Amino acid sequence: DVVVGDVWVCSGQSNMGWALKQSRPVPETFPRADRIRLLKALPGFAADTPRSELAIDPAFGSWQRATGTHALEFSAVAYHFGRSLSEQQAVPIGLIQITRGATGIQCWAPSYVLVQHPAHAKIVERFRTELAWAKNHGTSPRVVEEYASKQPSYLYNGMMHPLTRFPIKGMVWYQAENNAM
Repeated sequence: DVVVGDVWVCSGQSNMGWALKQSRPVPETFPRADRIRLLKALPGFAADTPRSELAIDPAFGSWQRATGTHALEFSAVAYHFGRSLSEQQAVPIGLIQITRGATGIQCWAPSYVLVQHPAHAKIVERFRTELAWAKNHGTSPRVVEEYASKQPSYLYNGMMHPLTRFPIKGMVWYQAENNAM
């Protein structure tokens, strides 16, 4: 069931992760499902160094057709974008969802970009201090994981970097209020 077409990365905060099944009205039919494929990364997979492979959400599996079973678990924004694009362009569309709620844009940027800008130094240092505190005082691995997932570059390392050698047509980004201040 191989399809050749354009692949788009759909990423950002919780609004991009909002599943189609959480939207109203919930679709009853899935037009163009035969021309749209979905791939969902393990949400919020963070790493302290760049990874070469994307961690796929085991509950979702590998590339799936955009049918009710899989589309309902996928990003609503990404699904509607892919369906519209497939209709307009008349080409198959692959969508890769990589999301993590309540994260700043610095989590998704590579470290070499952040260190080039002195304005980011305070942000990077603050997060490093918080992670060190969590590692020394955290009461559970979940606490440390929560701090780690919000470290500058950690989501880039775990979720974006694995896609850097993949032929991507473009990106849909949904960054909400986390960097408003």
